[in-house]
Amino acid sequence: MASDAAYEISDYVATFRLLPNTDDVQVELDITYDVREGVKPAGFKYTGNQRPYRASAVDGAGAPLNVSIRRERDYRISWNMPTRGPGRDRVKVTFWLTGAVRGARNRNRLDVPWVGVFKVPVRRALYRVILPVGLDTKFRSDGRFETGGGVLTMTQEPLNSRRISMTFEPGWVDAENRESGRGNAVVPIVLAASLTGALFTLLVLWAQRAGTGGGTGSASGSNDLVMGGCGGGGGCGGGGCGGGGCGG
Repeated sequence: MASDAAYEISDYVATFRLLPNTDDVQVELDITYDVREGVKPAGFKYTGNQRPYRASAVDGAGAPLNVSIRRERDYRISWNMPTRGPGRDRVKVTFWLTGAVRGARNRNRLDVPWVGVFKVPVRRALYRVILPVGLDTKFRSDGRFETGGGVLTMTQEPLNSRRISMTFEPGWVDAENRESGRGNAVVPIVLAASLTGALFTLLVLWAQRAGTGGGTGSASGSNDLVMGGCGGGGGCGGGGCGGGGCGG
């Protein structure tokens, strides 16, 4: 088990590539583990309520590793370790991330609250934010990022910054309208489901009256079934609204 290992992270490079016309972000986490003793079969990183997808992982030599994504209270990416035992293990995990960019095109905000949250010490860390090609913008950040060649970098030794939070003026994507559009797209679906349920209930009532002259009990049961189906499709999945972000 991972808890049986005594280890720390010697080097950590987190790269975020911002792309034009999308509020999704390409992410690469390059992690070098220093396992002093014991067995560490797997690594992981929580990403809070920011959903990762299209994840893959390789070891230091480029050989593929098993990787998985699941939703607990927060989203969690897990991968198996190359050697598991004492020594140094390097892992590169790449994925797409939703929900990291917000705001309108005149002002975007990149917020990654989980990037520097680990349960073990990180001796050296490098954050890299790659800007969209051709973007001419001014930025403000919580950390001291340096600029050069369209790449913003911040180095820490040891790691003490738990999050990346920066604003760009102007931005590169209208993330507010995209989110609004995603929410509004649900309205016709819900309306159609409601109309279908109402029509189904009327048909059951008509059939019951035609066959037995009553049947309000069956009509109520059908209505409960329709309402249950609508209720099951909503909600936030039992959590995932917090920050989160631990890794190991």
